[in-house]
Amino acid sequence: MHTGMGEGLGKVGVLVGLESETKDTDGLAQLGYSLAMHVAAAKPLYCNVADIPQEDEDREKNVFVQQAQESGKSKEIAEKMTAGRIKKWHEDVVLHEQVYLIGGDGKAKVAKVLEEASASLGSKVTLTGFARIKCGETNDEPKKED
Repeated sequence: MHTGMGEGLGKVGVLVGLESETKDTDGLAQLGYSLAMHVAAAKPLYCNVADIPQEDEDREKNVFVQQAQESGKSKEIAEKMTAGRIKKWHEDVVLHEQVYLIGGDGKAKVAKVLEEASASLGSKVTLTGFARIKCGETNDEPKKED
């Protein structure tokens, strides 16, 4: 539980699924804990880019295309602007693409942290999924800012 309200109580709960054949279960548990803290703070919506439903990707792309066209730039520039904005959106909402907030240099993405953890733990570590639950939120209503 994160964002503590009292002893053993918190407003945000996170589950992180990790797979590995490492014998270093303490190291794997520490990685899981820090990834859960990251998820609590960064609020990703998807684990991987491939997990984004096509309708969500299309909706965002349409917004970015419209913004680029309204800027009055040439078609080539508008396409580059759209591609850059899609990449930035992925960095905001996809866990593997996010800059890791817990420790490190403040530049490494979660995917890189997993690669480094695999090397240090002596076995590949795979992030299989996550769930972030905040008290008072439901799945059928828009998420409110913390």
